[in-house]
Amino acid sequence: PNVFIFNNEVPGRPKMHIHRLDMREWVRIDASYPAQMRLRDTFLKERRDEVFVSNTDESAEACKWEFFRKLVQHLPQRFPYIFDDTEPGKLYNKVLGEWV
Repeated sequence: PNVFIFNNEVPGRPKMHIHRLDMREWVRIDASYPAQMRLRDTFLKERRDEVFVSNTDESAEACKWEFFRKLVQHLPQRFPYIFDDTEPGKLYNKVLGEWV
């Protein structure tokens, strides 16, 4: 897949601003992950209507599930120290101690 970038423009060349994405790096998790997830949980509990918007159109739902399946497949391969997929159909987050 390609991602948009907004630098290194070359005069006279199309400005699509895309480049190849290293699939190993499309998700990044660093030391701030646990704190970010706690903040996410707080926002979803206390301000859900302000921070969560989702299109429920049938085509959008299909796209969301496609993305979710790709993410669930990728996470334990890329971050085996955080995600465990040993139980079929489930993904365990070792850092947060919860099943997805």
